[in-house]
Amino acid sequence: MSTDAALDVTLARNATVLATVDETTFLVDPLFAEEGALPPIDDTPNDRNNPLVPMPDVDLSHDAVVVTH
Repeated sequence: MSTDAALDVTLARNATVLATVDETTFLVDPLFAEEGALPPIDDTPNDRNNPLVPMPDVDLSHDAVVVTH
């Protein structure tokens, strides 16, 4: 069985992704913290606060939220 669905994927930051299937937009793993607002991840060699980069100017309008981790 085959379907013709339109797919658009936008990486916002870290694991935050917008995935639009036809006319439904899913916001996947949103992380809205300001750059450097969260502590470093334990037991990693990187001691920089997270997120490492600022949130880009991306339209985060969505129909549903998916949290994977």
